[in-house]
Amino acid sequence: MVQLASYDLGSLEAPSLEAPVATMQRVLTLIHDKAPSDEIDPELAEMEHRATAFGIAFEAWAMGMVEQALSAARGGVPLKSETLLAKWEEQHRYGLTFKALLQTARRLKSLSKEPALRASLKRFVDILEKLNSGQRQIETRVREGLAFLDTIDPLDAPERKSLLLYLAALKRRNLHPEPTGFFMMDGVSTPVIKACPPPALAEDPALLLRLEDDIHDEIEALAPGLVGLTVIRWNDANHAE
Repeated sequence: MVQLASYDLGSLEAPSLEAPVATMQRVLTLIHDKAPSDEIDPELAEMEHRATAFGIAFEAWAMGMVEQALSAARGGVPLKSETLLAKWEEQHRYGLTFKALLQTARRLKSLSKEPALRASLKRFVDILEKLNSGQRQIETRVREGLAFLDTIDPLDAPERKSLLLYLAALKRRNLHPEPTGFFMMDGVSTPVIKACPPPALAEDPALLLRLEDDIHDEIEALAPGLVGLTVIRWNDANHAE
């Protein structure tokens, strides 16, 4: 069985919570200190703006991650929904932060008797609950999207078939091939193989290029549609076993 490097769920950068959470904490501090409404209201407006922007960025990131995973699987990367969901739950627990802020706001609201402060706290809670609800909906969509991974057979992918043919061609030439994973770009997965040419070839770019052309020609003769779908990366000949 061909072993491949693990797929990186974090290859798309997740949106940062730093700015929206800093604004939320600032609003809670103003409310706790019983600041006047003309100080609290602009901060609440800023909080709502940042929460909305974060929600949009989070959705784009989450669904982009799902699309990338599905594209990788269709391109031959062996992925399981269970594995990626476990990583998702471990790394991206935004809900815990929102829950803590909501608990603080509700506690302040229960203690506050001033109508203006209670109104500010209600608006704070409404903004955060809307954001939290959106997060849960997105997480549901992520789970549903990743569930499709288990319906995809990576062995049927042309990229995987190409990888196996190139591995065989390199092994026949005793070039110590080793699959290192898949290179992802624009939703397209490309298998990568490391190989070690003999010293004489490694020191002569023209001979090395001729060797690579011979390998491509062999693959083209066997399966024209699979030639070039795999990338060969040549190691230093001294690394050969």
